[in-house]
Amino acid sequence: MDGLLLIDHRAALAKLYQSQLLQQWESKEQVASQKEIFPSTIHLSPADCALMPQIIPQLNRMGFRVEEFGQESYINYAVPALGVSDISLSELLEEILSAYKDDRPASSGLSEYVASKIALQWSRRKLPESSDASILSLYDQLASLADTSPGPTGRKHILRLSLPELKALFTS
Repeated sequence: MDGLLLIDHRAALAKLYQSQLLQQWESKEQVASQKEIFPSTIHLSPADCALMPQIIPQLNRMGFRVEEFGQESYINYAVPALGVSDISLSELLEEILSAYKDDRPASSGLSEYVASKIALQWSRRKLPESSDASILSLYDQLASLADTSPGPTGRKHILRLSLPELKALFTS
């Protein structure tokens, strides 16, 4: 294709990361976990605690290791091993519980929701240095995705403009 290809680096990385998380979670294999040096304790309201028995098994299948820890408290011992160690589980859990109270997503919907929230949190980190090789690799990975819809940022991650489209932009 002759023309211009624009890649939103942050949106593209978030889309790829979300896709990788979903792929790993949907596989039949055990999701690898990374133990936390300092397990995080989460204190919840009684209403949120009532929802946790429905959510914990799904979170644990995704690589988290959440357990009840006294009255209205939960502790998380591990996170998925796909580089999410700096993700705030308490923040993530608040968002999950809020969404769960609003429309109670199905288990596959919960996986997609959690993957998008983790990918969004992850994409807010400092972007890695870009080189020609890393941009080409990013493009190849994006091109291999079956799902071309916008990722968790809600923005398009690739914009293609053909030569006639470019010409029209400059002549109008």
